[in-house]
Amino acid sequence: MKGNFSYKVLSQEVDFQKRQTLAAFGTALLESAARNADANGFGLRLLQQNQTTWVLNKMVIDFSRILSDGQFYKVETWVGDVNRLATTRYFRVVDADERPVAEVYSNWVMLDMNTRRPVNLEEVKGLAQAVEQEKLMIDRPVRILSVDEPPVFLLQAKYSDIDINGHVNSMRYVQWMSDLFSRDFYECHSLKRFEINYANEVKWGDDFAICKVKVADNDFHIEIKSEDKSYCRARMLFD
Repeated sequence: MKGNFSYKVLSQEVDFQKRQTLAAFGTALLESAARNADANGFGLRLLQQNQTTWVLNKMVIDFSRILSDGQFYKVETWVGDVNRLATTRYFRVVDADERPVAEVYSNWVMLDMNTRRPVNLEEVKGLAQAVEQEKLMIDRPVRILSVDEPPVFLLQAKYSDIDINGHVNSMRYVQWMSDLFSRDFYECHSLKRFEINYANEVKWGDDFAICKVKVADNDFHIEIKSEDKSYCRARMLFD
């Protein structure tokens, strides 16, 4: 069963240009996914009673426009495919006038909270029955190689970074990445496409670096990593 949810861009969700931040937009997507999972019987709180949890693995966002302060918008979301290790979820976002805002592909795994190993999704009650046949035609993500550039930031995961799953919240990575660009850059460019691939968990106290490389005009690859581990890689493409 699909889910349809309405939101308003709040003042605390916008940047200095009164445009909704990427992290705030992503948070609305995750909230919509959670509400739809609850409605279909496999929501996070129910899963955690059995010591399992949902974890975002990949996400691709294609933007048609960036929302502004005070705008109303709607998020439609549904489960695409399910296999033993992962499930896909799509999102279609429109504004109050039904104009396209973004189309989104995401990939999720379910973890055993004790072993931190994937759970067989084919055994999750109600998940296969929730699959919709509609698929969005979103270009496949590019391959993002390790970014061998000097760190832009050196950080340590702290209290405010950690979520209900005991690791850094997926949108916190997005906030860190968004901080890699200057005010002047944001005044001249808008985000058109965002891709992220989460590889390992950042936990409380972990030290890590954020590295960035320009691969083409307004096209950047980003990696969050430590000396011996890659935590995630992303691509930010601007107009």
